[in-house]
Amino acid sequence: PPSPSPSLADRLSPFDLDLHDFPRTGRGVRTLRDRAPGEVVLEWSDREVVHAERALDVRPDLAAAAEYASEVAGMPMTEEDVIACCAVLEERDEGGEGADGGCTAVWRGTLPVRVTSGLELSDSPGRWLLPRCYLSAVDATRDHAARQHARCVACLKATGGGLDDADAAARLPIGRYLRAISAVRSRAFALDGEEFRLGPPSPHVLRRDERRTVILPLCDSMNHRGGARTRIERG
Repeated sequence: PPSPSPSLADRLSPFDLDLHDFPRTGRGVRTLRDRAPGEVVLEWSDREVVHAERALDVRPDLAAAAEYASEVAGMPMTEEDVIACCAVLEERDEGGEGADGGCTAVWRGTLPVRVTSGLELSDSPGRWLLPRCYLSAVDATRDHAARQHARCVACLKATGGGLDDADAAARLPIGRYLRAISAVRSRAFALDGEEFRLGPPSPHVLRRDERRTVILPLCDSMNHRGGARTRIERG
């Protein structure tokens, strides 16, 4: 993995944390001093917390596509769709919501440059090294994600002010989308939207239950001993 960016290092430094490559578990967040039980380890601003409604607020193009998917196409985008699309669109725009890179900037800065995901092994010889049952599950998940991607591209095209198929697909490359979906599924938390004051849920986003899918940058990367417990609280 690459060295942490200066901005990410600056983000961790006030909390006496840094990014470290651990021998057995890989890249993670390391504390530089002893911690007392119950001590706050890291804090996030509302702007750094990524969820579907936040993504729709900062991306009018994505909000229009989500409304089209729900009201016209009759197949609403999922929370995973919205977060993954937002991450890819902001990455492609190289700036998103102003110079800070949009609402996914901090989170994207924590991800390795190269991610090996089962969803990316469709044409790789390495796929045949997987157990057959796991390979079947990976293929089914990839097919589902590819259909989700096609729907997202179609909705961006329909609301994109004259985008053709190639333009819409170029804005949301399937490889980057699959990588983003993998990151969302492996790193997101399910939080109570009311308890954490995330605002009203969008009527244009499909969710599994009352909890909200939320990305808390770096919280998924805290390296700790087995049995250690962490708690997420709203300040």
